[in-house]
Amino acid sequence: METGNPLGTPSSPATSDVRAELINALHRSLATAPGQATIRLMLARRLLAGRQRRAMMIPGVSFGEPAWDILLDLYVAAREHRRVSVSDACIAAQVPPTTAVRWIKRLEAQGAVVRHPDPDDRRRWFVSLSVALLASVDQWLDAEWQSLSKMQA
Repeated sequence: METGNPLGTPSSPATSDVRAELINALHRSLATAPGQATIRLMLARRLLAGRQRRAMMIPGVSFGEPAWDILLDLYVAAREHRRVSVSDACIAAQVPPTTAVRWIKRLEAQGAVVRHPDPDDRRRWFVSLSVALLASVDQWLDAEWQSLSKMQA
């Protein structure tokens, strides 16, 4: 086990290739329909804020969805071109750090997230959505937006 790796597994040698693939996918997605990309980001931000508001307004109730909180936070960060450290992803999950790390490990094993070492600090790791999951969340947000639009009609 490499020191500084909070998830306890070494990074793959293809980490830089995965990161380059993710960046290219982000640029392709934003270039194809900038209006739709803005709508997706807005909707994802509102969903995340609503989940946080729900937790504050209904205290003492565990809604039990730390994976979804992590994924939504990573989606917003990806669309805002921000890197998210593993510790920041743990905060987004709104659960104890050990629980959040367990969820990140599970999401990584499922191919939903990818970890990247910090080139400046060997103790720190970043986590991002996989290219495939980023596309899936885009599709889901599009469907949610269509559903909400039909409600307003």
